[in-house]
Amino acid sequence: MDVRPLADLYRVAERFRRSVNVAADLRDAEALAGYVPTAMVRALVRRMVSELARKDGHRAWSITGPYGAGKSAFALFVSRVLGYPVDAAARRLLEEVDGRLYRELCAAASLAHGGFVVVPVVGSREPLVRSLVAGLRWAAEGLPAGSRRLEAVREGLITLDEGVRRGEAVVADEVAQAVVGLAEAATAEAPGRIAGVLVVYDELGRALEYAAMRPEAADVGLLQTLAEAAARSAEAPVVLVTILHQAFQNYAARLGVAQQREWAKVQGRFVDVPFLQSTGEVLTLVGLAIQRGEGDGRTRGAAPTDGGEVGLREAAEAAAQRAADLGLLPPGFDEEELRGALARCAPLHPTVALVLERLVRSSLAQNERSLFAFLASREPHGLQEHLEAARWGANGRLPFYRLDQLYDYARDALGSRLYGGAQARRWALVEEALDRLPAEAGALDARVLKTVGMLELLGDGRRVKASPEVVAFALGDAG
Repeated sequence: MDVRPLADLYRVAERFRRSVNVAADLRDAEALAGYVPTAMVRALVRRMVSELARKDGHRAWSITGPYGAGKSAFALFVSRVLGYPVDAAARRLLEEVDGRLYRELCAAASLAHGGFVVVPVVGSREPLVRSLVAGLRWAAEGLPAGSRRLEAVREGLITLDEGVRRGEAVVADEVAQAVVGLAEAATAEAPGRIAGVLVVYDELGRALEYAAMRPEAADVGLLQTLAEAAARSAEAPVVLVTILHQAFQNYAARLGVAQQREWAKVQGRFVDVPFLQSTGEVLTLVGLAIQRGEGDGRTRGAAPTDGGEVGLREAAEAAAQRAADLGLLPPGFDEEELRGALARCAPLHPTVALVLERLVRSSLAQNERSLFAFLASREPHGLQEHLEAARWGANGRLPFYRLDQLYDYARDALGSRLYGGAQARRWALVEEALDRLPAEAGALDARVLKTVGMLELLGDGRRVKASPEVVAFALGDAG
């Protein structure tokens, strides 16, 4: 019998192995390869396009969601779809997945044949004005040589950037005027093609963390000034999109009450939109990330040849069907599509695929681990280690990555953080139960305890729960 490591049969797609940097990737033609605009992403783009079509529409957005939710990839996608020069590949991708939304975008007068000059900014632990002004300069220098007015704006941004780098004080109004000036000059330079300026500030939380640590030098008020300037812009719109992990005021939790109120006031100038993929969308993304084929990618997506009674595809589909029979699939989705998505998550066992999101997006993992970091990293007890160690023998029994392995991964990767969150006591109870196992207990006893613990900790308490049937499924063969 031909026995092969799972690493020869499954791989994590390259785009899910690297993080997105909106500034570095904006002009990379391949950066969106394989990107999936989910229903939630399309709904958010539709909302933004609708507001842009109105003279008095919202111009300042705060996209908030947990680490690893795909916010940076969304920021890149929306920058490419709305950006100038027109990115035909990005718009073609949108048209393929949502023709109606594509037509709505083309119907907007300012976007039919053009788009926005994109100012990509990635925050860091420094005054936010530094990265913002540097982004403005980068965007202005990327425009072709033009009128005296545009050249004057460009020279002004270079001077402003150099002054900020030298540590010179800059007032918020000066920065806002520079943004508005760039929008007005650019739209006048190419009417009908340049719609305005789109500032995409990713990882804003890093700059807010810096501001919270140095409140005497904080420049958070700059965001309020920019948002107000964007709201007033009409003929030459300025759009501000910020990406962060939590609400503004949460970064100011250690500051005084008065300062927290000021930060909340800044937040109030933005339309706050939660960025949370549905369970079905997450399963779809995981299924796309895990590709079936040769480890070197030469037969990417092709089912491997096996001589057993049941192949990899059939084993995965049988497990997904069993999950459906047990009522584990979340409601509100097409069952056939959800079953297919769950099967494509193999070699993650269905029970792992259904609870994994809850682990990596909990407060325990915030700013530490993301869904795709778990899939691609070589940390102890993670998926990559499993792919190297597990073997497929073409016997119909797919060696799934299971809940007890996920428990070991969480314990090693998150460490002491497990005992500091809202569920700290429940994690401790599982550890205590494992410690109390008698000496004569076998490996299966420990696996059962870990499986029950993960279902109790991460299950939904209604469908995915520690019932005898679900535990047996989590530990047993595919069928």
